[in-house]
Parts: sequence; structure tokens; C-alpha cells
Amino acid sequence: MLLGLAAGSIPIIIHLLNRRRHRVVDWGAMRFLKLSFVTRHRRIRIEEIILLILRTLLIVLLVLALARPFLTSLLFSSAKSHKDLVIILDASFSMALKDRGTTLFERAREQARKAIDTLSRGDAVAVILASRVPKPLLGELSYDFEKLKGLLTRSHESLSSLDVPKSLDRAYALLRKGGNPIPEILIITDGQRHGWFTNDVNRWRYLTEELAAFKRRPAVSVLVIPRTTTVANLGLGEISLRRNVVGTDRNVRITVNVTNTGEAALGPQRLTFAVDGKGPRGMNVERLLPGTSVPASFTYRFQTPGSHYVVARLEQDLLPPDDRTYFGLEVLKELPVLLVDGSPAGDAIGSDTLFLASALEPTPESTVRPTVIGPEALAGADLTRCRAVVLANVGQLAATDIDKLEEFVRRGGGLLIAPGDRVNPQIYNATLFRKGEGLLPAEMLKLEGDPKQRDTGVSIHLSGLTHETLKLLSDPEKSDLNQALIHAYLKLAAPTAGSGASVVLRLANGDPMLVEKDFGRGRIVLSACPLDASWSNLAVRNAYVVLVHELIYYLASPLLPVRNIPAGEPLVVTLDESDPAEQVELLLPMGGLRKLPIERRGGVRSATHADTTEAGLYEATYRGSRGLVREYYVVNFEPAESDLTLLTTSSRDILTSQTAMRFYDDWNTLEGALRVGHSTREFWHWLAVLTVLLLVTEVALTRKFSSRKASEVEGVTFGTGLP
Repeated sequence: MLLGLAAGSIPIIIHLLNRRRHRVVDWGAMRFLKLSFVTRHRRIRIEEIILLILRTLLIVLLVLALARPFLTSLLFSSAKSHKDLVIILDASFSMALKDRGTTLFERAREQARKAIDTLSRGDAVAVILASRVPKPLLGELSYDFEKLKGLLTRSHESLSSLDVPKSLDRAYALLRKGGNPIPEILIITDGQRHGWFTNDVNRWRYLTEELAAFKRRPAVSVLVIPRTTTVANLGLGEISLRRNVVGTDRNVRITVNVTNTGEAALGPQRLTFAVDGKGPRGMNVERLLPGTSVPASFTYRFQTPGSHYVVARLEQDLLPPDDRTYFGLEVLKELPVLLVDGSPAGDAIGSDTLFLASALEPTPESTVRPTVIGPEALAGADLTRCRAVVLANVGQLAATDIDKLEEFVRRGGGLLIAPGDRVNPQIYNATLFRKGEGLLPAEMLKLEGDPKQRDTGVSIHLSGLTHETLKLLSDPEKSDLNQALIHAYLKLAAPTAGSGASVVLRLANGDPMLVEKDFGRGRIVLSACPLDASWSNLAVRNAYVVLVHELIYYLASPLLPVRNIPAGEPLVVTLDESDPAEQVELLLPMGGLRKLPIERRGGVRSATHADTTEAGLYEATYRGSRGLVREYYVVNFEPAESDLTLLTTSSRDILTSQTAMRFYDDWNTLEGALRVGHSTREFWHWLAVLTVLLLVTEVALTRKFSSRKASEVEGVTFGTGLP
């Protein structure tokens, strides 16, 4: 704005140009007038200089007034002008973007120091590192500016995502405890769109209501740290496995998406995978245009059970945090499954689990280990050793057995119900469905078809399969599931809205084939027909082995240890009763070490780490019953944080209208706003008044000088007084 002072030279330039326009002309009669004009010429010169000075000052004062200058002095400070300032410093991992040799976070941190320097004695300040879980550098507003600046110097980006509404809510809480009359909030950010939640009307309405509770509404300023270079960035998404349950008996496909989130095409680039930090496998990623992505995958067979992790890495670019991503998993040595066979004991030929048991354990090395019992043995079975239970054509269950199964599923177990000719729908509906409150996901209606008519039946509908248990079977060219013929089945009622149940697979006539629902922490799947060859030819299809394995893996998943944790959610290490450990040592992604006490919650021994704002690999170690136990946990960034799209002008306008935010794109303009109402005094309004007075004076003098010149010209006559 002060560059406008150069406009003050305009009147001088015009004056000099006008002087150059005069041309000397010799005229004999002028010699008689020369003496009379000398005095008048001097006066005119003085008048022109006066007007020149006035016009120059007029432009200079106008520019200064528009720049809103201020004076800083302790003489201006008073109790009524002290402020409480909360600085919200964007610490999301997009702030790690390198721009001309430094990161955006480092530049933002310097601006936060400058903001603190605008404060005076008696003011209070707090700094919040804004991420998914906002973290104040100090727990309250502080008057010790140097201490806060020291903590600020040691701070760093959190490698987590931004949540502006949550950070504002935390800032409001700090301001409500403040003692100064002027509350202010300063947000320093890169202006990335992700994290502002402009479409979440309810969250911003809540914040608006919070503002109304203040006696004096806090002023909210937003300083956007600009990027000065074109962003070129490839980012990795989350690693995914083809199935949740992984054993040592087969290969597993590991996949990650590579996305160009920058503004320029990039590639080809090298991508590497490593398991437990060993044996990296490399591949080239093709050249990607902005906004495009490509999947990259490899297969791997884990040799040992236990906790493992996978890491994928790209060559480092301008945003290093999204060049690396992790995935934690628990590899099972065995997956015990209890098969409750409804056929009479000793009837091997008529067994309802013959096909199922053979399909689940085709070789001695198989991870799934089925155990077959009769319904009468269910009461004495130890379900805590099982991951899933299958009721195969079980005619009727005792009330104690039902209670036992309900408790098993509530704690995370899986239950597969496959009815047959021994099942009475009325009894199942009364004891297991119980109007939607029981284990049965859907009400059984009646038998459709005839099991003895082997040449007729209904096929399975494969179009549009999206459930994770059916992904491997959805392609008719690779799966023969569509060739299965269901001769008879129990018609199941369609799940109603709000029941929590949903259809997984349908028959070609639209009737449900598989229905699922959650029950507590566990899952239940109901089949419309038995999983043997009595009512269909499904058991003799190649797809049968894949289908029953995927169903068991899906049902057993809730009991797997949680190794991949959303940022901000607690990390919980669960120990066995036989483990002698008294504490758990947790190595953090940034290198810190935490010693976590072991507590008993809900009958389970566990250690909890609540602060998971750091993305990366966490390594937990503790003494187990068989020696040192090492477990890996992963907190990954949100892939959306790699999207470096900035807030649009319309989004800024929405935020301004909802919260009266003011956006600034440079420090100089913001500094003046921060100093207003402080130990400073703005004097632009006095400059504006003086500008108006000078304008009036200039106009008056111009009119006066012009009228005097006109009168003098009219008073000069030639030829008068001659005879």
C-alpha cells in the first residue's frame, strides 16, 4: 500500500512538464511591459509552489490514510485494551510441504512468533497445534511469551490431518477462561481445503452458537501461508490386503494406490515394498498426470505367525510424509472353527458338515482348523478358543446354549447358521429370531422348491456383488458360482429398515440367499440352504471352497487384534492373563518412548496410549509367558490430506459469513489488524481529516489565484489616453 507514495511525484512531474511548454518569443513591445510584470511573475511563482506543495501532500496523506498506520507505545496501554490471543497453528502433515528450501510449517511457526511479538505486557496468549486432536503447547493462556516461543521453536507438524472446527472449539474453551476483555483467534494455515468441513453445516452452526455465549465476540483472523512454487507430488494411499485373515498356508496379495496429488505430471518413479523392514521389492510406477492414480501390488507368503507390518515407499518429493505408508497385521498360525453338526452321532454318510469340514481344511497345513461336535456337546464346549461357530442343520438348541452363543458373538465371535431339513422355522423364529432381538438375522418363512427334484432349481445372482466375502467370486469368467443350482431353500423375510440386517447374496428370483447382521462386537450370517449337497449342487462347485473360506474369514475378523488405528483413536495393547508383564514399552514413530501401565478393564488386561496424532509405525514390547513379545501398530494419515487443493473463494466467503472470519494472504496487512485495540493507536482517521482539509484549502486557493489572474488580465488595455 505504501508504494502509492510514489504517486506524490505526479504533481511535480506535471509542473515540470508545464514549464517546458513555455517558448521564448522576442517581441519589441514587451520591453515596455517587462518592468510591470516582474513583480507579478514572482507572485505567480510563489502561488504555483504553494499549490504544488498542497497537491503533493494531498496525495501522500491519502496513501498514508489508506495504509492505516499506527503508533506503538506503552503509554497507550490500559487494562481495557489487554487481549487474550489464541493462535491455532496448522500442524497437519500437508504443512510439511517443502517450498523453496523450507517447509510451510516452519514459515507458519515464524509467523506465530511474530504474532506473539505484537503483544504487550498484560496480554495473554496460547498456541494450539491443530490436527485431528488439537494440542495446546500449554494447558492455559500464558503471560510468559518467551516460554511459549521456546515451546513453539521445538514444535513440529503432527503428520495427522487438520480439523478446524475442533481446533476452534478448543480455542473457545481457552478464551472462556481468559481474564482480558478482548478475545482474539489467529489461524495460521496453508489454506488446504481438507480439514475445514465447509459442508458440515451442523458443526459450524454449533460453533456459531458457542460464539454467541461470549460477552465480546472473538475476532477470528486467518493467515494463509502461500506456496511460491508449483507443487509436484505423488502420494500413497492406504495398503489393503485381499482378505482380513492371513495365515501361513497361502500367499496374500498386498495392494497400494499411487496418486498424483500435485499440479504437474510425475514419473516414472520407484516404489518399494518391505515386510518387517526386510527384503524390499521394487517396481516402477508409470508417469501419472495430475489427479490420476494407479494400483500397485505384490504377493507375499508369511512364514511365521504373529505380529507383522508392511511398508510401501516412494522416492521422496516435495511432501515426504505421504511417500510412505504402513499396514499392520496379525498372521494366524491357526483359525479354530467349531462345526455343530445336526446329524445323528456316528452318521458319517449323512453328516451335515462332511463337505464343509473338508473344504475348510483341505491340507494339514491349512490355517482353518475345524472341530466337529454334536448339538449335545455344545454346552460343554469352550467357545473362547474358537473364532467362529457353524450351526449346520441343528434342529433345536437349549436355552442355555442360545445364551452361550449370544455371549460368544457379543464378545466378537462369528456365527454361521445353515438350516436344513431338521430345522423347524417356527421354533427358530421363536427362539433365535425373537422379533429381531435374537441371533437370527432374518425371519424364516417357508420351504421353497423340492430337494428331491435335482433337475430344477434357482441359480445365484452374481451381478453387482460388492460384499467383501464375494469379491473373488463376482467374475463369471473366473468363478462357477453362477452355475450352482439351488433345488430347495428356506424363504427368508427381507430385512426391514432399522433392523441392522442386510442381504449379502440373492438368488436369481430375488429371494435372499445370505443375510447378515452385527450382534455386539460379532457378526452373524444366515444361509437359506444347507452347506452340503442335500438341497443344492453348490458343494460340488469350485467356488464352494472359496465361498466357505471367505465366510469364515469374514466372521472371524472382529476377534483379530486391531493393528491399524485411525489417527486420534486410542492404541490398546491387550495381554493374556498368563503374561507376567507389569508395563508395556511403546516406541513412537518420531522416536519417543512411552512406558504404559497395565490396567484391567472389562476383565481384560491392557495398556492404552491415547495420543495417536503421530502417523507411522508404533512398536510395543512386553514380557510374555514365553519370552519377549513384540507387536506392531500403525497409525496412517488420511489419504485426503495428500490432496493439496486450496480453499476456494466461495468457501472463504461461506466461512466469513458464518463466523466473521477475515482471511489475510500477507503478514503486513494482518499485523495492523492484530495491533488494533492494543498498546497502539491508529491515526489514519486524523490523516483522513487532514486530507479533506488540504483538499478544501487547495480548491479555495486555486479559485482565488485564478480569479486574481483573470482580473489582472482584464485591467491591461492598449491605446487608451491617445489624442
